[in-house]
Amino acid sequence: MSKAKTGGSAFPWMVVLKPGDVVIQDGAETEITKNISNVQAGLTRRDYFAAQALAGLMMSLQKSGYSVDHPNVQANMAKSAYAMADRMLEESEGV
Repeated sequence: MSKAKTGGSAFPWMVVLKPGDVVIQDGAETEITKNISNVQAGLTRRDYFAAQALAGLMMSLQKSGYSVDHPNVQANMAKSAYAMADRMLEESEGV
């Protein structure tokens, strides 16, 4: 999905490694031999907004006495959460 559709990264962070640093990957230690900089994208703004909307939807349904355990309810809540996220992205781009 393009940055235009995801809103880009919500919480980007950078990894900087220098010679002599040791990383562990799949249980094996590897010593870094050259400088490495890598920006990790993290969660997209769209996913972050959808997660926030989903939390609100779930709380609202549960407080109203509805169960969120049914697959159809979960599917509808997920669609609604992403629809709200998309709308939030549209609105934030217009600012």
